[in-house]
Amino acid sequence: MAPVAVSPREAAASRRLGNLLSSDLPELAVQWLMDGHDTPSLRELAGESPRNVRDIDREWTAVRRELRLPVLTDQQAVEIAVLALLDRRHRDALSVETVLSRIHTWATRGTVPGLDVLYQMEDELEISSGTARDIVVAEINRTLDMIGRSLRNSASHSPLTGESAGTS
Repeated sequence: MAPVAVSPREAAASRRLGNLLSSDLPELAVQWLMDGHDTPSLRELAGESPRNVRDIDREWTAVRRELRLPVLTDQQAVEIAVLALLDRRHRDALSVETVLSRIHTWATRGTVPGLDVLYQMEDELEISSGTARDIVVAEINRTLDMIGRSLRNSASHSPLTGESAGTS
């Protein structure tokens, strides 16, 4: 299965959180080259066999250095991953259950603002049906939007989580 299209910054976050396999990196490297990123190590990574994990990991380290991707803390990785997920949820028509499941998995590694409210709404979602369920889903979507705004505001003050620091 092909990896979901992600930026190098999102890949760094996913690697930190253990959500991206080494074997997925060569295919992503091809995508990044087509997106305009071009470094010697990225070209090398794009040509690696997915079975050659040791060389892939070595090239990934070099790619991160050449693209000036910082070493992320768990918290930074969670913020980047959650923002990327929230950006993709409408485009990829992800269910609220899928989004909540992924956020809960990452929340063990960092703080997600509003997560306590989501836990309460998730409990309501499990016991709701019909119109009541639609109302809970709408409230979850509003809360997810609020979380996205909160994370974007905090990211705008941190060069490590924003695109502007050469980490696109």
